[in-house]
Amino acid sequence: MRVISVLLLLLCMSCVVNADVLVGTIVHVVDGDTVDFKYETKTIRLRLTDIQCAEAGTNDGDNVTNVMTSLLLHKTVTVVTHGLEHGKWKRKRTLADIYYLNRDVNQYLLDNYCPHY
Repeated sequence: MRVISVLLLLLCMSCVVNADVLVGTIVHVVDGDTVDFKYETKTIRLRLTDIQCAEAGTNDGDNVTNVMTSLLLHKTVTVVTHGLEHGKWKRKRTLADIYYLNRDVNQYLLDNYCPHY
């Protein structure tokens, strides 16, 4: 049993070795699933992992963009990425999970605003 526990621990550690945990400020909400994040002296475009919201310019897209703006703009958040250089999405946005006030923002969007996209 102890061997299995150690193997599971090592497996979990290997999953998060490439993760970066950053604390910074959301400085711009691009749309419902993309934000600009200020970390130290850099601004990084983040694409929320596993989220596909309606596009800006549509009623649903504008609604979720407004929700994200009121929830996150100019707020200090915790971001978990899978490497700033290795976790890039096809449009050069770093994939990330965002946490604000201990809330998983990605999951909040899935549960309330972007479940069918």
